Amino acid sequence: MEHRGIRTVIVPLDGSPKAEKVVPAAIEESLLHGAPLVLVRVVPYMELPQGQRSHGAEGSCPPDMPLEIQNDCAEADRYLREVLQRYAIEGGEVTVRYGDPFTQIASELRQWPGPLAVLASYATAVLPVGAHSELARRIAGLNEFHILLVPGSGE
Repeated sequence: MEHRGIRTVIVPLDGSPKAEKVVPAAIEESLLHGAPLVLVRVVPYMELPQGQRSHGAEGSCPPDMPLEIQNDCAEADRYLREVLQRYAIEGGEVTVRYGDPFTQIASELRQWPGPLAVLASYATAVLPVGAHSELARRIAGLNEFHILLVPGSGE
Protein backbone atom coordinates (compact mmCIF):
# COMPACT_ATOMS: atom_id res chain seq x y z
CA MET A 1 0.00 0.00 0.00
CA GLU A 2 1.42 3.37 -1.03
CA HIS A 3 1.63 5.74 1.93
CA ARG A 4 -0.50 8.78 1.11
CA GLY A 5 -0.97 10.14 4.60
CA ILE A 6 -4.01 10.13 6.83
CA ARG A 7 -6.54 12.70 5.71
CA THR A 8 -9.79 11.29 7.13
CA VAL A 9 -10.53 9.25 10.28
CA ILE A 10 -13.41 6.79 9.80
CA VAL A 11 -15.02 5.11 12.82
CA PRO A 12 -17.49 2.29 12.12
CA LEU A 13 -19.82 1.83 15.10
CA ASP A 14 -22.49 -0.81 15.64
CA GLY A 15 -24.15 0.83 18.63
CA SER A 16 -22.47 -1.37 21.22
CA PRO A 17 -20.43 -0.01 24.14
CA LYS A 18 -17.50 -2.20 23.01
CA ALA A 19 -17.37 -0.62 19.56
CA GLU A 20 -17.71 2.86 21.03
CA LYS A 21 -14.56 2.41 23.13
CA VAL A 22 -12.53 3.30 20.01
CA VAL A 23 -13.90 6.86 19.88
CA PRO A 24 -11.26 8.47 22.17
CA ALA A 25 -8.44 6.97 20.08
CA ALA A 26 -10.17 8.16 16.90
CA ILE A 27 -10.47 11.70 18.30
CA GLU A 28 -6.77 11.65 19.17
CA GLU A 29 -5.85 10.52 15.63
CA SER A 30 -8.15 13.14 14.10
CA LEU A 31 -6.44 15.90 16.08
CA LEU A 32 -2.96 14.52 15.42
CA HIS A 33 -3.48 14.46 11.65
CA GLY A 34 -5.78 17.48 11.37
CA ALA A 35 -8.25 15.13 9.70
CA PRO A 36 -12.04 15.17 9.83
CA LEU A 37 -13.69 12.45 11.89
CA VAL A 38 -16.53 10.46 10.31
CA LEU A 39 -18.75 8.11 12.33
CA VAL A 40 -20.36 5.33 10.28
CA ARG A 41 -23.15 2.94 11.14
CA VAL A 42 -24.40 0.19 8.84
CA VAL A 43 -27.96 -1.06 9.19
CA PRO A 44 -27.66 -4.76 8.30
CA TYR A 45 -29.78 -5.62 5.29
CA MET A 46 -29.47 -8.46 2.81
CA GLU A 47 -27.91 -7.14 -0.37
CA LEU A 48 -28.87 -8.17 -3.87
CA PRO A 49 -26.25 -9.59 -6.23
CA GLN A 50 -23.88 -6.96 -7.63
CA GLY A 51 -25.46 -4.86 -10.36
CA GLN A 52 -29.04 -5.36 -9.17
CA ARG A 53 -30.85 -2.73 -7.14
CA SER A 54 -34.24 -2.70 -5.61
CA HIS A 55 -34.08 0.60 -3.73
CA GLY A 56 -32.09 3.75 -4.47
CA ALA A 57 -28.35 4.22 -4.50
CA GLU A 58 -26.09 1.52 -3.13
CA GLY A 59 -25.52 1.91 0.58
CA SER A 60 -27.72 4.93 1.18
CA CYS A 61 -30.95 4.79 3.18
CA PRO A 62 -33.50 6.05 0.63
CA PRO A 63 -37.12 6.80 1.56
CA ASP A 64 -38.49 3.96 -0.60
CA MET A 65 -36.97 1.31 1.68
CA PRO A 66 -39.27 -0.80 3.83
CA LEU A 67 -40.48 1.15 6.87
CA GLU A 68 -38.48 -1.06 9.25
CA ILE A 69 -35.23 -0.19 7.44
CA GLN A 70 -36.16 3.51 7.33
CA ASN A 71 -36.74 3.41 11.10
CA ASP A 72 -33.45 1.57 11.68
CA CYS A 73 -31.61 4.14 9.54
CA ALA A 74 -33.20 7.02 11.47
CA GLU A 75 -32.25 5.38 14.78
CA ALA A 76 -28.67 4.84 13.55
CA ASP A 77 -28.42 8.51 12.58
CA ARG A 78 -29.72 9.58 16.03
CA TYR A 79 -27.22 7.30 17.74
CA LEU A 80 -24.25 8.65 15.76
CA ARG A 81 -25.27 12.24 16.48
CA GLU A 82 -25.52 11.38 20.19
CA VAL A 83 -21.96 10.01 20.04
CA LEU A 84 -20.80 13.28 18.47
CA GLN A 85 -22.41 15.17 21.36
CA ARG A 86 -21.32 12.78 24.11
CA TYR A 87 -17.66 13.06 23.05
CA ALA A 88 -17.92 16.77 22.12
CA ILE A 89 -16.70 16.11 18.57
CA GLU A 90 -16.88 19.42 16.74
CA GLY A 91 -17.17 19.25 12.96
CA GLY A 92 -17.60 15.48 12.98
CA GLU A 93 -19.72 13.87 10.29
CA VAL A 94 -22.11 10.94 10.37
CA THR A 95 -22.94 8.46 7.65
CA VAL A 96 -25.63 5.80 7.78
CA ARG A 97 -25.59 3.01 5.22
CA TYR A 98 -27.54 -0.20 4.82
CA GLY A 99 -26.46 -3.61 3.60
CA ASP A 100 -23.65 -5.97 4.46
CA PRO A 101 -21.47 -4.28 7.13
CA PHE A 102 -18.14 -5.35 5.60
CA THR A 103 -19.13 -4.31 2.08
CA GLN A 104 -20.59 -0.99 3.18
CA ILE A 105 -17.71 -0.04 5.50
CA ALA A 106 -15.18 -0.84 2.77
CA SER A 107 -17.24 1.24 0.33
CA GLU A 108 -17.40 4.14 2.78
CA LEU A 109 -13.63 4.02 3.33
CA ARG A 110 -13.12 4.24 -0.44
CA GLN A 111 -15.20 7.44 -0.54
CA TRP A 112 -12.74 9.45 1.54
CA PRO A 113 -9.20 10.66 0.86
CA GLY A 114 -6.43 9.05 2.92
CA PRO A 115 -8.75 7.11 5.24
CA LEU A 116 -7.71 5.71 8.59
CA ALA A 117 -10.19 3.10 9.83
CA VAL A 118 -10.33 2.98 13.63
CA LEU A 119 -11.76 -0.39 14.60
CA ALA A 120 -12.41 -2.35 17.79
CA SER A 121 -10.69 -5.70 18.16
CA TYR A 122 -12.00 -8.06 20.82
CA ALA A 123 -11.19 -11.62 21.70
CA THR A 124 -11.89 -13.77 24.72
CA ALA A 125 -10.94 -17.27 25.76
CA VAL A 126 -14.46 -18.42 24.89
CA LEU A 127 -14.72 -16.51 21.60
CA PRO A 128 -11.20 -16.03 20.19
CA VAL A 129 -12.43 -14.03 17.20
CA GLY A 130 -15.47 -11.92 17.92
CA ALA A 131 -17.59 -10.06 15.38
CA HIS A 132 -15.55 -6.87 15.91
CA SER A 133 -12.28 -8.74 15.36
CA GLU A 134 -13.59 -10.53 12.27
CA LEU A 135 -14.72 -7.29 10.64
CA ALA A 136 -11.38 -5.64 11.49
CA ARG A 137 -9.49 -8.64 10.04
CA ARG A 138 -11.48 -8.49 6.80
CA ILE A 139 -11.03 -4.71 6.41
CA ALA A 140 -7.28 -5.01 7.12
CA GLY A 141 -7.09 -7.91 4.66
CA LEU A 142 -8.10 -5.59 1.84
CA ASN A 143 -4.72 -3.87 2.26
CA GLU A 144 -6.20 -0.62 0.90
CA PHE A 145 -6.49 1.53 4.01
CA HIS A 146 -4.60 2.65 7.07
CA ILE A 147 -5.95 0.68 10.04
CA LEU A 148 -5.82 1.36 13.77
CA LEU A 149 -7.02 -1.59 15.86
CA VAL A 150 -8.01 -0.63 19.37
CA PRO A 151 -7.88 -3.67 21.65
CA GLY A 152 -10.70 -4.18 24.08
CA SER A 153 -10.96 -5.77 27.45
CA GLY A 154 -13.00 -8.71 26.25
CA GLU A 155 -15.86 -7.73 28.53
